[in-house]
Amino acid sequence: MLKADMKQKYIYTIICLVGFMLFPGFRAMAQQNTLKGLVLDAYSKKPVSAAQINVRDKKISAVTDANGVFTLQLDNQSDVLLINAFDYNPTEVSSRGNDSLVIYLNSNKFSSFFKTLETETGTKSSSLITNSIKVIDNTDKSTATTPDDLFQEYLAADVRSISRSGASGIGSSLFIRGLNSINLNAQPMFVVDGIIWTNGYNNPTIHAGFYSNPLNYINVRDIESISVLKDGAALYGSKAANGVIIIKTKRSYNEVTKIDLNISYGTTDIPGNIPMMNGNEFRTYASDMLGSYIDYNSQNGVSSSAFDNIGFLQNNPANLQEYNTYHNNTDWSKEVYNRAFTSNYQINVSGGDSKQMSYLSLGYTNTESVVKNTNMQRYNFKLNSDLKLLQNLTMGVNIGFSRIEQVLVDDGINPVSSPTWMSRVKAPFLSPYHYSSTGEKTLNLEKYDLFAVGNPAGIID
Repeated sequence: MLKADMKQKYIYTIICLVGFMLFPGFRAMAQQNTLKGLVLDAYSKKPVSAAQINVRDKKISAVTDANGVFTLQLDNQSDVLLINAFDYNPTEVSSRGNDSLVIYLNSNKFSSFFKTLETETGTKSSSLITNSIKVIDNTDKSTATTPDDLFQEYLAADVRSISRSGASGIGSSLFIRGLNSINLNAQPMFVVDGIIWTNGYNNPTIHAGFYSNPLNYINVRDIESISVLKDGAALYGSKAANGVIIIKTKRSYNEVTKIDLNISYGTTDIPGNIPMMNGNEFRTYASDMLGSYIDYNSQNGVSSSAFDNIGFLQNNPANLQEYNTYHNNTDWSKEVYNRAFTSNYQINVSGGDSKQMSYLSLGYTNTESVVKNTNMQRYNFKLNSDLKLLQNLTMGVNIGFSRIEQVLVDDGINPVSSPTWMSRVKAPFLSPYHYSSTGEKTLNLEKYDLFAVGNPAGIID
């Protein structure tokens, strides 16, 4: 009898072990326990009703009642609860074998730690990621013209962004891990909707000081999220040695048709001026420098009379044309810079049905540059569609079109064609306009001066 009992117990043990390994439902029945919870507002401590509680990776869910109470049947003591409620940030809480939990939710006016991030291998929850990833997931209220402006606004501590100039849409030099090479490109790699984009950093251009910016083709209001990965070499290889910036554009996730109209205006102020000499101070400085130059040439056999006809050395008011030409006090930055205005208009439609979901947007951007008479206009069209071909087969279609029209002038260090540089080195005792023989200022713009520096007002005009 004893042996028969032992045999039955042995068989029962084997059946239980097989059931635990092969049948999740059997294991759930053996370990199932009841969890009761209370969801409260973190500030007011009032109950939150209609909050949704889901168990990660399982089809177990519940909804809080009017008192903020919910009940769940769990089959694992380490289950993680995902809590979502209207006007609150989502949060995650581990059950940790507890029979009861009190969960506090924070208003969505604050930034949330628990969010879905776009990584090199797809979307993941922020709580499951250990490597360094930063994300921007709300761009609707931004007045930025290009994604480069978002990096300065939201990711200043993770992406060093240096604007190339004040020209519209010219973009920024981006550094995630610093400048790692003297000769090679140190810019991060861009991945837009899974497609690798060239950053165009080394592309030649007709205008001096101008860079081709591929991010300029993306309307900021079409962006769903921007993720910055400092470690992307595992998937993209050495091309991602300087980091990866993943941009995901918006798609439709709800069958309800939704129409959004977004209109925004912005302004860019005149750049701060460098302290400069006025006309009289620079004339004194130039005279002293010329005196040293004359002494040097006199010692080498050059007569000082060769410098007698230099205009700014003449102080005889009787010579009206000469005197008025070289006795001005011009702030050249006012001839070059002005306050710039930006306007953005966009309309988008999203929705669909069980077979097809689409996001369609049309946008127009008109932005002025702080340099006079320069601007940029951009026309955008975007269509992202997801087609359900079979039960487990979905095809995604991304179509985008951008047309950019820009009015440009040369930029950078060029005393002949760059008005921004000329405004810094042009003598302040000169005038943008020509003086007649009677000493009257005309509407004719001056050409280059005796220092071989052009007229920035003439270049812009």
